[in-house]
Amino acid sequence: MDSPSESSLIAKLQSSDSPGIYALVSDYLRPLADLKPTKKSNSDQTLIRSLVKRFLSFINTSLSMLPKRLPEVSKSNDAVLLLELLRVYRLCLDCLDTIAPQLVPKPFSVEFQRLRLMHCLESCALFAEAEVEGLRLLEKLRPAKRKGKLLPEIDKGGGGGKELCSLVVDIAVSLVRCASAGLAKEDDDFKKVLQLVEEVTPWLRHVPLFIVSVAAYNFCTMFLCVCACCYTVYSCCYSLACEYVDSWFTLRWEKLD
Repeated sequence: MDSPSESSLIAKLQSSDSPGIYALVSDYLRPLADLKPTKKSNSDQTLIRSLVKRFLSFINTSLSMLPKRLPEVSKSNDAVLLLELLRVYRLCLDCLDTIAPQLVPKPFSVEFQRLRLMHCLESCALFAEAEVEGLRLLEKLRPAKRKGKLLPEIDKGGGGGKELCSLVVDIAVSLVRCASAGLAKEDDDFKKVLQLVEEVTPWLRHVPLFIVSVAAYNFCTMFLCVCACCYTVYSCCYSLACEYVDSWFTLRWEKLD
C-alpha cells in the first residue's frame, strides 16, 4: 500500500475519526526519525538537507495545528485519540530537534516549541505530564555542574538574553500552576516549588513587567491557596511582590526619561 501523502495526514490529524494516526505519521516520518548522529560528511549533510526539504512543511504544519487540536480532543473525552495525537506531537518535536542544526532558527526556538507542548498539556489537565516536560526542559537548559539546582545560573548561563529569560520564567510559572492544580501534596513537592521561586526571582528583573506580574500572581496564589501558612511562604510572596513593584517603578521612570 502506498504511504500516505502530507495532505492526507494533515487531514487525518484534523479529523475526529483518526484511528491509528500515530502509526501512519510514524511510518511517514521514519526516514527522519531513524536518522542517527554520524560524523559530519558531505553525503550526510546532503541527506539531511533532502530530508529537511521533504518533511519540514509537515512538521511545521503539525506543530502549529496540534496545540489547538488537542484541547478540543481532551474536552471530547476521547482518551485514545488524545494519546495518539500527543505521541504525534512528541514525534514531530523530536524530528524538529534532529533537523534544527540545518535551519536558522531564532534562539531557543525548539525549546519554545517544547514549552508550547507543556502549555498544551496544562490545557488538557495533564498536569503531571506537563510537570515532567517542564523539568526536562530545565534540565536541558541547566549546566550539568549545577547539581541540586532547578534553573540555570543567570549571570553565568547567558541569562542576559531576553529569549532565555522569558523561557525560564515561563517554565517556572507553568510548573507552579501545575502544583497549584493539585500536584503539590507532599513535603518534597512544596520544597521544590519554594526552591523554584527562590531561584527564579533574579530572572524576573530581565523580563517585561507583564511577565513579572503574571509570575507574581501565579506564585502568590499557589502559596496562599495551597501551602500551609508559614514564614517561608510569606517571605516568598513578599519578595515576589517587591520584585513586581520594583519592576513597575523602573518601567515608569524609563517612560519619564
